[in-house]
Amino acid sequence: MNNQESMLKQILQLGLEISQIKDIDLLLEKILSEARSFTNCDAGSIYVKEGETLRFSYAQNDTIRKQLPAGRKLPYSTFSIPISNASIAGYVATNGIFLNIPDVY
Repeated sequence: MNNQESMLKQILQLGLEISQIKDIDLLLEKILSEARSFTNCDAGSIYVKEGETLRFSYAQNDTIRKQLPAGRKLPYSTFSIPISNASIAGYVATNGIFLNIPDVY
C-alpha cells in the first residue's frame, strides 16, 4: 500500500471515530490532536467563531506539556479576540484562507 492510500485509510478511520463523539469538547480536542499528528505539528489551537469574535479554548503544545510534572495540564484559559487582521487567527477568519507558518515561535 502506498503512502496516499495509507493516509486515506487513516482519514476514513478518523471520520468514523469522530462521528461517534457526542461531547463537543472531546470532539474538538480529538480533531486538534489528529490534525497535529497528520501535519507533524508540535502545537496547535482551535478558535471557535462566535459572532464577530473568536473564542480560544482548545490548545495543545507538546514542548510545554513535556516540561510539566506528571498529571498536570497546560495552563490555558478561555478568551475571545475580535475577528480582524490584527492577529493570525483573526487574519485567517477574516480572509477565509489556510495559513502555514513553519516556525511560529
